[in-house]
Amino acid sequence: MKEYYVVEIGYSGAGGAGGDVAKRFTLDKDKALWFAEVFFTGLKTLDKESGFIKIIGSDKTLSLTISKNTLPKFNSIKLPLPQCSH
Repeated sequence: MKEYYVVEIGYSGAGGAGGDVAKRFTLDKDKALWFAEVFFTGLKTLDKESGFIKIIGSDKTLSLTISKNTLPKFNSIKLPLPQCSH
């Protein structure tokens, strides 16, 4: 059984409030939070103040945004339950 998340990344607005989805893909459950941290670190390095990532699990969706060049607190994030394929 494979466990994974569907991930959406985008820009121009908060992920929870819409925004423009640039890409949608699946990631292994063990790589989703790592990817979010790398994505936001890249945005901050480029001085981009607009970006979001949605991590879509089987029970809920987690939306993270970068705001005023402030990164989310990754060590306190609780991911939703992963999706499963048989």
